[in-house]
Amino acid sequence: IALIQYHGNGSVHIIDGQGKIYWVSPNGNARADNDVPYPVTTMYTFTKNEYGRSTGDTYFGTTNGVYLRKNNELGTTKINGID
Repeated sequence: IALIQYHGNGSVHIIDGQGKIYWVSPNGNARADNDVPYPVTTMYTFTKNEYGRSTGDTYFGTTNGVYLRKNNELGTTKINGID
C-alpha cells in the first residue's frame, strides 16, 4: 500500500503499490476508482472549502501529470502545464 488518505466523512482512498486507486466507504466496502487514466503516485483531497477548491475536490499526481476530480462529478481533468 502506497498511501491511505482519510476524507473526513468516514471514507478513505487507498493507492496500492501499482498506482491503482480504491475508495473505501465508511462501512468498509471497497471499489476500484477508475477515473484516473495513469498510475497514481500521490493525491490530495480538500477537507474544507479553501484556496478556491470545494470540500472533496481531489488532485491526483500520476506518472503522466496531475489530474483534478471535482467533488460530486464523474471523471477527471488533466491540469495543463504539469507533466
